[in-house]
Amino acid sequence: MAAKIIAAVLAFQLGLAPCAANIATYSNSADTAAVQTDIAQSVIGHRYADKAEGIAYFEKNDTYYNNLSQRDLNWRMKRIGANTEELREYAKKQVMDFTDEEKQYIDNSLSRISQRFDEIGFKYPLDKDIVFVKTTMSEEMDAGGYTFENYIFLGESMIDDYLKKGEDYFNAMDEILAHEICHVLSRNDRDFRAKLYKSIGFELGDEPEFSDEVKTKILSNPDVEKYDCYSYFTVDGKKKKGTVVSVFDEDYKEGEYAFKYIVPYVVFYDEPDKIYPISEISDFYDVFGKNTEYIIAAEECLADNFRFAVVYGDKANYPSPEIIKYILKVMSE
Repeated sequence: MAAKIIAAVLAFQLGLAPCAANIATYSNSADTAAVQTDIAQSVIGHRYADKAEGIAYFEKNDTYYNNLSQRDLNWRMKRIGANTEELREYAKKQVMDFTDEEKQYIDNSLSRISQRFDEIGFKYPLDKDIVFVKTTMSEEMDAGGYTFENYIFLGESMIDDYLKKGEDYFNAMDEILAHEICHVLSRNDRDFRAKLYKSIGFELGDEPEFSDEVKTKILSNPDVEKYDCYSYFTVDGKKKKGTVVSVFDEDYKEGEYAFKYIVPYVVFYDEPDKIYPISEISDFYDVFGKNTEYIIAAEECLADNFRFAVVYGDKANYPSPEIIKYILKVMSE
């Protein structure tokens, strides 16, 4: 789930944006990007769902919707007391058809990403098409994008905004797509996921046995099917096995942006009924690194580092360059 933050702003904060001009993949010509489209489609197989197919997907996605907490429902429906069926019906109304211009724009972005894959030496492993669905994103708290299975959902306003801003926002779209592609690859290739997770100090395993009280606070994120990865964090001078979960710090507040209240906490396997704020974890950033502030879950931190590695390589001024180098090494193997 990509928070609705303009990726280029994050890139600028990290000192990444100036490097884009030094990466041969990125052309200053929209015509050149269009010429690359056929290459992208042959490497990253994809297609575009129409409105009917998008609606059908929401109708069949029982696992996700039936496991949403009350806070999940309230923030998505923007009211206290929301219910599952209400959200499902609402979600179906948010689906839209892509325009030809939007499809071409995404094709061009995928072409640039596939070219970067070739330069890295990455053999794209997914043998089924990625299916793109366009929605208003209101069903997922105005995120920029999110994924289920091999489906990538993208927000209408984000696409249109990038289109209007033209070539200056090529990198922004590439970053969003690279982030979401990472989620799809992570979900569909467990071995690849396990290797990538090591870049941020995590191993795959089982979820902690969360207490019911903790479960009510945890955010349901389409991109994080399970919190089934762990690392070792230090609390009160003791290093312990834990996982990072996304928590709604507050229930729905009228007029507020949901992501403002989504906060990372650590749950230790020997204390599954308690959540620890990261301020109490003395070595949190030693594990996660400092390349991104999007640290609400290991999966999201990984996807952000993956997008930096794909779009900018290892030439940028990263606070934690070892993470990017590790990801590029895994991709080139």
